[in-house]
Amino acid sequence: MSARSTCRHEADTDAPCAGFTLVEMLVTLTILVLVMGSLTVSMARRDVVPTPHDKAREIQALLYLARSEAISTGEDRTVVINVDGRRLDYQARKPVILADGQKLRVVAGRELITGNNEVSLVFLADGGSSGADIEVSDGRGRSAMLRINWLTGLPALLGADKR
Repeated sequence: MSARSTCRHEADTDAPCAGFTLVEMLVTLTILVLVMGSLTVSMARRDVVPTPHDKAREIQALLYLARSEAISTGEDRTVVINVDGRRLDYQARKPVILADGQKLRVVAGRELITGNNEVSLVFLADGGSSGADIEVSDGRGRSAMLRINWLTGLPALLGADKR
């Protein structure tokens, strides 16, 4: 009996058996382990601090929610922006809080600013808003700007630096 005839289904033919050898499997598994290990190391080095662009997107989502609820309920909704505390609060929703090292700058009408360095951004039932510009920046020169249109109430993300 030759080495080629060890396959039962091909015992009468001269064709070799199909399949992988143990050495081929070990080499493949070793390469796979090395690739997975390098991916794990590179993912561990990722910066877990959200960028200003990420935070601006989160703020934009909160503002869209407030605008939508104002329109659907027919009642004005207010988002309170605490500039010193670097946070935005809207009703019983989870507040948006900026990460350490990030700065918040708000440009709004004087009548919207309270004595506590808070800005009350109002979304009206007709879809409009009191309007404002919100800038989120960090110490690395990255920034993102949100402009809330007073006529439409839509928060638009402008010139975001995604570095």
